[in-house]
Amino acid sequence: MASFIGVAFGFVVVVLLQCAAAQTVHVVGDNSGWTILQGGAQAYTEWANGKNFVVGDILTFNFETNKHDVLRVQKTSFDACSSSNPIGDVITTGPVNFTLDSAGDHYYICTFSQHCQLGQKLAITVSSSGGTPGASPPPSTTPRLSPPPTSPSPTNTPAICPPDAPAVVVLLQCAAAQTVHVVGDNSGWTILQGGAQAYTEWANGKNFVIGDILTFNFETNKHDVLRVQRHPSMHALLQILSET
Repeated sequence: MASFIGVAFGFVVVVLLQCAAAQTVHVVGDNSGWTILQGGAQAYTEWANGKNFVVGDILTFNFETNKHDVLRVQKTSFDACSSSNPIGDVITTGPVNFTLDSAGDHYYICTFSQHCQLGQKLAITVSSSGGTPGASPPPSTTPRLSPPPTSPSPTNTPAICPPDAPAVVVLLQCAAAQTVHVVGDNSGWTILQGGAQAYTEWANGKNFVIGDILTFNFETNKHDVLRVQRHPSMHALLQILSET
């Protein structure tokens, strides 16, 4: 069950904020996620065109752990598809949430094999405030290579959930540096072996602060998520579900 979590495109991001303007969560590639697209780098350029990226917004990269990664780089490294001159560390566990922390041009690549040369790269322009959408920087002239053939998945591999647009709930609360908490970590949002106690143990010791983000990874049409108030009957229901 945990094997599909890295590419669970059906997910919910709960953003807890209060004053300031509402953040926008941009899911890179929308339904396609962060991968090698048919249209190469131009596909991500077209995805970014017309979008208004503002400081404080969040970029979500959906990809399968151990098959892709994401690294922010400078323009020279972006054009050359090189991991030199990185801005931060390469992140290999998907999905990834990047908070846009500065205005200007931002560049992201996948460092796996020749994924960047095959078009898995993104360039966006971030503005300091809302307004007219900024154009993405022009794509590099890196020659496009033919994508490698896709090998069939083993028959005992659980089916990867189909990509779907995310549901995003934004609750305004305060402009602070956010920590992204992926509920259940690699297990995601599902029925765990330990029942409700498993999520209780996951939450124990974590410091949840106003402004943090909860990410629920689940397979679309098989699970959902709803915020509710605590009620004795709900507690009893959870106990029953945990025993089934």
